[in-house]
Amino acid sequence: MENRSLSLLIGKIYDRGIRGDWLDVLEDIMLLSKSNKIFYIVRASNCLKPIIYEFITGFDYDRNVLESYINNIEKDPWYQIAKLSLQGDLLRYSELLPVSSFSASQIYKDVFIPMRTHHCIGGVLLRNENYEATFAINRGAEDPPYSDDDFEFLELIMPHLSRALAISLELQTYKNIATIAEGISRNSSKAIILCDKAANILQLNSRASTLLTQSGYFSSNKKSLNLNIDYIDRKLNDIIANNAIFSGDNVRCRQVLLLNVIQHETLLIEVTPLMRKYTDLGENLDCCLVAITAEMNLDWNSFQSEFSLTEKELQVTQLVYSKKRVSDIAQLLTIKENTVRTHLQNIYSKVRVSTQSELIVTLNLFSR
Repeated sequence: MENRSLSLLIGKIYDRGIRGDWLDVLEDIMLLSKSNKIFYIVRASNCLKPIIYEFITGFDYDRNVLESYINNIEKDPWYQIAKLSLQGDLLRYSELLPVSSFSASQIYKDVFIPMRTHHCIGGVLLRNENYEATFAINRGAEDPPYSDDDFEFLELIMPHLSRALAISLELQTYKNIATIAEGISRNSSKAIILCDKAANILQLNSRASTLLTQSGYFSSNKKSLNLNIDYIDRKLNDIIANNAIFSGDNVRCRQVLLLNVIQHETLLIEVTPLMRKYTDLGENLDCCLVAITAEMNLDWNSFQSEFSLTEKELQVTQLVYSKKRVSDIAQLLTIKENTVRTHLQNIYSKVRVSTQSELIVTLNLFSR
């Protein structure tokens, strides 16, 4: 694919992410990869039912078959591989588990044959405490297998798909909710604070309340957002004052990064302007959302002891928490990717979770 065409596609991915309308960019990916269909699924982490499901094909199909597949996705052998994959992983499903190995199964007869599914490449776009997002492209038995060039094309665009999706979901969280109170209570992965332009705290979620109390960065005054480092506090207050109202069509987001070298703690503060019409706090109130992400120090010894993990399983868990992909973990630990997946299967079993998202939620319970 030519550089210019690739650049245009990547630009289109971000544009559609901001709009929340993925159909035409997914169709472009399907056509460029010479696939007969493409799936794009986003779920809440605690629910199998999709909140976003985009499906495009180059042929007519029975919608009852697709609905049956969505309701029985756990029976898909390739989905079971996806469950043991990590955010950023791109997989050749039909090579890891060829169709011939489960051609006698009911799902093959009921879904794979009528939906012309034989070759498959797919990836995990997002997997965190709130969301899981995957995509896959397919070719039929009459089509050639995917080549290395096809795989490299997806490797190039997948990070951009992931980032555009994250932006889209952030915008939905901040803008497409009925009230600020509902949005703040929903968001548990970050500390979320609603401030007016003078940095007075109007509302906050439980994680923000805990962070303001326990972190040495903030003053003990819960009525306003104040940092203990004067010059950074002034900078943050200036950013809040300048971004306390959304105007125009583009969301501006400013960031302040704080580092605590002694405690190895990282704090990222994002300030996002807010449209008045999405607040229930009065027409004339200028305000903004402050999202704080803290890299927490985990009590790894307690976690290992609680779930009887081996040293290797603990190493894999730590790398998963650092958002490494299966291929990265295999390279860092000098083991095979299938061995990483075996370790993940054992870890999930011991911790009594089934996905990376659930594992991270459990890990966060061991923060110090």
